[in-house]
Amino acid sequence: VGWALKDHVDAIDMNLIRWTLALLIMLPFVYRSIQSEYRMIFRHWRIISILGVLGIASFQVFLYLALQTTAVVNALLLLSLCPVLIFTGNVIFYRELPPAKACIGITVSLLGVFTVISHGAIDVLKDFAFGIGDFWMLLASSTWAAYSIALRSKPKAISQLHMLFSSAVVGVSALAVAALVVTSTSIIDNWDLPTYLSLAYLAFVPSVLAFICWNRGVELLGANQAGAFLHLIPLFGAFLSLILLGEKLALYHLAGALLIFAGIALTSHITFNNNS
Repeated sequence: VGWALKDHVDAIDMNLIRWTLALLIMLPFVYRSIQSEYRMIFRHWRIISILGVLGIASFQVFLYLALQTTAVVNALLLLSLCPVLIFTGNVIFYRELPPAKACIGITVSLLGVFTVISHGAIDVLKDFAFGIGDFWMLLASSTWAAYSIALRSKPKAISQLHMLFSSAVVGVSALAVAALVVTSTSIIDNWDLPTYLSLAYLAFVPSVLAFICWNRGVELLGANQAGAFLHLIPLFGAFLSLILLGEKLALYHLAGALLIFAGIALTSHITFNNNS
């Protein structure tokens, strides 16, 4: 959906509208209950600000900039590096060493991603050329990895919804400043009903719902194990194309799916070693 809107709305405006609408969606559910946690929220303003800048403001802007200037294959390849970046970040910042089984699992699921993206033809991957859009995508993957790692510092006393709402306030504030500084290239005159419906979809599904689910998943599994599930994104994209675009099921879909699920199974339910 973000890619489809690229000719109508620029990256900063798209993310600002998306998260402003997301705040309005969450407001009826938090405006009374958040009063009981506001002291706790202000006490932990640093981690809330970090999460807001990384996950709300920066990640989607980098992602949308990448989608405007790089091929979908390149974007998916670089996004698939995110679990590896999460592993690396946890080693650097928390000395959390993944066991061999987890490394094997990530490698196996990564092979599954490559199988799906390349349609089983390695020549597609050989043609990969790094450009400015790929730089933005690598920055987006690194930002999401940093956001996922930072979630471990989220205070358990603050509910998931209140945490998301608070970090979204920070993110929207940062995006508003960026929108004032950077000249907009959005073409509002071309907006039609599908554009408004797409923005509403972005506000609800990949913002409110997806962030609540992801944050809760990281809380329960840890960033390392949760990161392995990111390899399902290219797989879901491939199967959605079968349903929505009428593409045919091929052997590489099944082979990639088996590798990805096998890799996730190897990575899941693993205790990571903390040598700190």
